[in-house]
Amino acid sequence: MMNFFRKTVKIVAFVLVLVMAVSMFAACKSDKNKTYEKTFPNVNEIEYDTAKYLKAPKLSDVVLYKNQIDNAVNYALVSILLHDAERTSYTEADSADVALYDTVNITFTGVPADTSVKLDENILASMSNASSSSGTNLVIGSGSFIGEYRSDDPAKNNKGFEEQLIGIKVGSTVDILVTFPDAYSVSDLCGLAVKFTVTVNSIDRPTLGELTDDVCKSFTGFETVESYREYLEEYYSGAYAYDAVYNACEIIDECKELIDVYIDKYIHDNIIYIYGKELTQKEYDEAYEDLYSSNYDSARQWAVSVSEERIILKYLFENCKITLSDKEFEEMLDKDWEENKLQYEQSYGAKSKEEVVETLGRDELEVVYMFEKMIKVLPDFITIAE
Repeated sequence: MMNFFRKTVKIVAFVLVLVMAVSMFAACKSDKNKTYEKTFPNVNEIEYDTAKYLKAPKLSDVVLYKNQIDNAVNYALVSILLHDAERTSYTEADSADVALYDTVNITFTGVPADTSVKLDENILASMSNASSSSGTNLVIGSGSFIGEYRSDDPAKNNKGFEEQLIGIKVGSTVDILVTFPDAYSVSDLCGLAVKFTVTVNSIDRPTLGELTDDVCKSFTGFETVESYREYLEEYYSGAYAYDAVYNACEIIDECKELIDVYIDKYIHDNIIYIYGKELTQKEYDEAYEDLYSSNYDSARQWAVSVSEERIILKYLFENCKITLSDKEFEEMLDKDWEENKLQYEQSYGAKSKEEVVETLGRDELEVVYMFEKMIKVLPDFITIAE
């Protein structure tokens, strides 16, 4: 149910795909004495024209609204105070009106605003929590539910789900109009205007103190509130810019060369996870044949997803003129290792930065580092509007 409302910034998803998924079945420790031989091509060196596989917008035509960035920054700052805030609960009818940063408990049901639109019963059921006896808790301003939709069509131009609940009294039931994003995970909901009937069951209201530099440092490590705000503004500007471009792109064909490599990696990592690295070449080949047959569908599904991400990223790297020299790679690897060595050791058994490269693959790390460079400049290539 909640997947229909949860908003996802693609930067998070992509980094997880590139760093985690490729190695989700990798062995935990490098073994210099493995008895089989297996190599993979560097996917960054596979040559292809993105225009053959991707229908992409001109970057300057992609619009990101500044209030989306501002709302995310403000909520991240307020979240520090919400952590230990004292709270007052309102459960009686008319006892309080919904305000920003309240946690509201709601019951809701959604149907297409245009009654002529027919949706699958499973989709309709997923837009409702009426079957839940406890309702759903939602923090107003968190951006957890579908946000504002701006359009020349007045029938679709509306505020976000959370924003429309502000001012509604406890015990009240209201109808609100929400339009799903044009690019959405459920194709039947893309750009669809939906009427939600929402009942506010209760309000849990925080008493917020002052966010001082000392409080900010204790939670984030940043010396001042202003320095943390600057970091958040850069992060969310890049994250949402990537999200906006990603959603405006359309994959029009599969890149077989990329997909084949990722299927091969998926099967390989499965073998190592199941059998370990102490395999003869014959044992490895037999395991590969067996797992290729039994895991092909899941391997291909994953490979298609990752290859589509890679095609979009290549388009962005080319248009933003992002490159990565050997010197830059080593510098970013050093920084990555120093900041994340404990995580690398716990997750992969890596005892050195060299083992990180061996386990995750240099080509995958290259893309992650190029991605980090790209999101810092991408906002300059798109249109950020008020």
